[in-house]
Amino acid sequence: MNSSSPHIDSLPVAQAADRFPWLSAFAITGAALAFRLCQLSEEALFIDEYLTIRIAQVPGGAWGLVQYLWTTEPNPPLYFVFMRCWLDLFGSSAFALRLPSAIAGAGLAPVLMWTAWEARKDVRIAVTAGILTAINPFLFYYSQEGRVYLIQTLIIGVNLALMTRLWNQREQAVEKWLPAAIAASAALAIFSHYYSIFLLVLDLSIFGLLFLICISLEGWPNACQKFLHPAWSAPILSLAALLFYALMAGSIAASRPGWAMQLPEWRPVFILLQLRAIFYGPHWAVVPAWALAIPLAAWIALLINFRWHERPAATIPALWGVFCLLALPHLVSIFHPILLGGQRYTVIAMPALILLTCIALMHPRIRWLQIVLLAALLLAPAPYYYSYFSHRQKRTWDTAAEICQQQLAEDNGEIWALSPFEIPLSYYLGANREKLHLMRSYEEHPAPAASSDMIILVAAKVKTAQSAIPPSCFHQEGSAILLETHQPGNEIALMIFRRDTASVSEHQE
Repeated sequence: MNSSSPHIDSLPVAQAADRFPWLSAFAITGAALAFRLCQLSEEALFIDEYLTIRIAQVPGGAWGLVQYLWTTEPNPPLYFVFMRCWLDLFGSSAFALRLPSAIAGAGLAPVLMWTAWEARKDVRIAVTAGILTAINPFLFYYSQEGRVYLIQTLIIGVNLALMTRLWNQREQAVEKWLPAAIAASAALAIFSHYYSIFLLVLDLSIFGLLFLICISLEGWPNACQKFLHPAWSAPILSLAALLFYALMAGSIAASRPGWAMQLPEWRPVFILLQLRAIFYGPHWAVVPAWALAIPLAAWIALLINFRWHERPAATIPALWGVFCLLALPHLVSIFHPILLGGQRYTVIAMPALILLTCIALMHPRIRWLQIVLLAALLLAPAPYYYSYFSHRQKRTWDTAAEICQQQLAEDNGEIWALSPFEIPLSYYLGANREKLHLMRSYEEHPAPAASSDMIILVAAKVKTAQSAIPPSCFHQEGSAILLETHQPGNEIALMIFRRDTASVSEHQE
């Protein structure tokens, strides 16, 4: 492209700066990290986190891990390979397991600050992006979970930052390393989770748009010559190959028996539930129904109040990113419902959404309304954090394990639980892990050992425990023990069954 061509968005703006606000970035990042480390190991592990440990620690060394990931695990290998090295160094405690996500969640703040500053060279936009990233409840929640989602989101944030820098150089000489860096970050994202396929759509479409701009400025022959250069063609072909790989690998994973049966039916209101999660955190946060509309209405009003006609080009990466990473998955899900497997996947849209929000905040039509809308967005997380820190235990498997160990210390017995939902229980049982029996159904249970005088039945749902049929020689002792969880209306139930006295006498004889 012609380096002497004027830049569309080179007009001066208020509060513009020549240098990135490093001091603010360090302060916001430090505060975000301290916030995410707060009570990081307080909650018990849940099934996905426990599976992270099990997969990362499969026997057989590196080759055993590769074989397991290739033959059994439907998710990409990069995260589990990383976690194997991480857990070997720092152990498998809950704190060590969740620490990479916490670091990634805090690291996302300076990345989005740099992206926002790169988009408009405005310190106000950069600082606002950092603050919104640090306090967002959706990002915070998955920063305290030992899974791949925040690491994947950080990689996507880096990709968006690089794409924004490339977009700003669309009418001047482009740094040669940028296209390759974009393709490399996209590869890291797709090998972290296949849901990053929508990032590939974003990157390829932006490259296509840049090609059209190049044609309009330099003509068809020069544009073709430019994009056929290895500095451009190799990254673009790599992105296309990654897209093909993700489609094939995702289709194979989706076709595995039992996966489609666990997915919800698509509904038009589902995207509204996702937007609600973005502002308020996961769906189990106790928030009044009337309050749900406040941040969503504020965000819509924010976009309406934005002066779109003044800076349209600056919003392209953020606006198209929101479409590709938030709206497009739900449109595709009408025909392929596997994409609705959980609201946690929508977290990858947060970098683009925060960037778009900050740009809109700093260029309002009505300035007093800008303050009101910003206050609404900053205060929206308060009910969630009150609920989150008031009900820290969301699974309570550690408490259930303590009760089991107390009972087993008094009498010889065994623990029954359903697979796979109750398997985190084994993480906390220690030496009593050998007494845990996982089964598919309580109705088809094995015969208890002759030496067992007690059965402790554990279920993630009360109805499941109540439907269990104990062996004929056992009777229930007292009522079920119910453990409250973070999710309202969902309690872990423990039922204790003792062997009948007559059966015990016959066994002793």
